[in-house]
Amino acid sequence: MRLVNLLPEEYLGDDLQRADARLLVIESLPLELADYIAMGDTEADRGELDLIAEGGVLGRYSDLWIARVRLRNIARLAQGQLLYSIRRTDVWILDAIAGDGTIYTAKDLFSEATVDVQANKIGRCLICGDIFWKKRSHAKQCGKPKCKNALAVQNFRDPDRRAKYYINRKVREYEQQEQRKSSAKKRTATARKR
Repeated sequence: MRLVNLLPEEYLGDDLQRADARLLVIESLPLELADYIAMGDTEADRGELDLIAEGGVLGRYSDLWIARVRLRNIARLAQGQLLYSIRRTDVWILDAIAGDGTIYTAKDLFSEATVDVQANKIGRCLICGDIFWKKRSHAKQCGKPKCKNALAVQNFRDPDRRAKYYINRKVREYEQQEQRKSSAKKRTATARKR
């Protein structure tokens, strides 16, 4: 998800197809993203059954772009903004048959990353638009300090929310006052019994 959020807003896959522009495109990307697109995931070890065909520079970039689109659509589905999402993609997936006749089918990287993930745990930040894993199902921003502050300011400036806050505050203060009175009555009643 970290790499998906580093992608620029516009699709650069067409420029990556041209050999003369490929290096310029990769140099314009953030370092971590450029390293992955140029070299692949050098730390991943999926064992002897690693059947994921990365497809080179263009394949890795396209896979990330497709994952970005799919994650944003899943976040919108979870928020009720979409009813369904259909996306045509050209992803190469390699299947194999082992020497003993066992069939092994590979998943694309997106499918592998989203196994057993609940849709309500994927969100899109209301402030910066990044996709993030929600720790709480009602989270609305990604957790960056800048986004937290901006959302807090927006919420405080909303007159309806401010009115609700003050009403809830008065209710809490009243409940606390009543609780103090009742506990004071209990203390005096137990003191009289002694």
